[in-house]
Amino acid sequence: MLDLLGGNVMFSCTLRRGTLALLGVILVSLLGGCFQMKMGAEFRADGTIAVSQEWTATNEFAMDKIREQRAEAQKEGAQIQDRSNGFVATQTYENVEQLVGGGAKAWQPTQGHHGVWHRAGFLYDTYDLDLFFAGDAKSNPVNQETDEFSRSMMQSVLDSVKMDFAIIVPEAFERTNGIVSGTTATWDLKPSLSGQDVVIQAVFRVPHPQHVQIATAAAVGIVILGIVVAVIGFVRKNAHSVALSAVGIALLLVGVGIGGWTWYRMGNTPVLTAVDSVMGAAPAAQTQAPADNAKSTQPQPAEKSAAPQAQTKDFSTYEKTLQEKGITTNVIGASGRDEDGFLVMAKEQGRYTMYVYAAAEGAAVQVHFPMAADVAKKGSYWNPVNFPSRSGDPYLFTITIPHDNRSSSDADLGTWNGDAHTFTIYAQYKYEGGKVVPGMLTSASGENPSHYQAYLKEQRNVNIANAVLTHLESLNRDLRERNVDVPAKGQ
Repeated sequence: MLDLLGGNVMFSCTLRRGTLALLGVILVSLLGGCFQMKMGAEFRADGTIAVSQEWTATNEFAMDKIREQRAEAQKEGAQIQDRSNGFVATQTYENVEQLVGGGAKAWQPTQGHHGVWHRAGFLYDTYDLDLFFAGDAKSNPVNQETDEFSRSMMQSVLDSVKMDFAIIVPEAFERTNGIVSGTTATWDLKPSLSGQDVVIQAVFRVPHPQHVQIATAAAVGIVILGIVVAVIGFVRKNAHSVALSAVGIALLLVGVGIGGWTWYRMGNTPVLTAVDSVMGAAPAAQTQAPADNAKSTQPQPAEKSAAPQAQTKDFSTYEKTLQEKGITTNVIGASGRDEDGFLVMAKEQGRYTMYVYAAAEGAAVQVHFPMAADVAKKGSYWNPVNFPSRSGDPYLFTITIPHDNRSSSDADLGTWNGDAHTFTIYAQYKYEGGKVVPGMLTSASGENPSHYQAYLKEQRNVNIANAVLTHLESLNRDLRERNVDVPAKGQ
């Protein structure tokens, strides 16, 4: 069986409903053989996307079914590379719009998953993928056997099968829930045969190296030219010296501006929203049939969706839980709800704030807008853009605990207003396997400390902070997908 990540193998994502059924037929014949299906897509630096699928088997009956799949792929215009025990079919799309419009349902928004979001840029393109593969337990050959021996035998065959999906990108992923090896993220699709849904999420950039070089060269060249002109103006003592110096300084500022913009854009990946959704468009109607009356298999371009209005959602269960804890508010966005609790965005008299419910403590507290460490003294603001960051940069947020105990181990942190205790938490974390893993939590005394070196001692406060960290990404996704706009400072 081939190594999943070996060589430069590319993978296809043209998985359709019939694929699992076909796999079920193949598995029935594999009591003496081996089978593997690799699928995925390679996003290339030139903007093209190579989509391919690889089918291999060592059983002759299974090979007959694979040959049928090969003929179908060839009919759809794929480039075929034959193997001794299977084939690889590849189709290259000029852009993501053409890919999504090509008809593969895996790329389309479905069941609460937004499909493909894409934003083109001068220095790089940004992609946010949220793909959904529905589980199909009916196609599982194990479930079709009646006696225990046959079920056990078929299960052993299924355990030897590989069904993988991979996405290959030019540079490291910003974040993903796949298993990452270099610039490849891989997902196991085999659980879908047991009825489990598989969700594929990945955020990444496809850089434009030539544009980056142009911007960098322009910045350096203009800065050098500005320095030369300014020096000439300074050295020459004539009527034009002042003008030359002014021109040189202006050029210098322009060059620095271009360089600063390039540096900022390369270091800060934009967060995509529903406005960036790529929706598959139906093929345009032909006004004249082709000469040979053959049906065209050329994928049709997709269209960007129009900017959607904010979508409503029922938050009554969240509001009820908060009300039981003495908080009456209007929830406008919410994270997922799990055994650790939830995080919500609320709007109160024109202002925005957040509340976290830490289930382990049965506590609900206010969370002031998160803030980046380098602007901690400039006031809080809603800034989930770089959370979670690829490098796991620390994150700051402030909580207010009503009716806190002044004799608690964390009483010296932050500030007090009566019995309401407010303090900022400097949270470290890792992003592993598509999840935020909380790390060290520190704080400090006073309202605007310069350093956060005091460890949180109260387990209740630790649980509250961890609940914020583990639910912030989910809350941000809910707001983006429903097109809810939250002002930076909550005004």
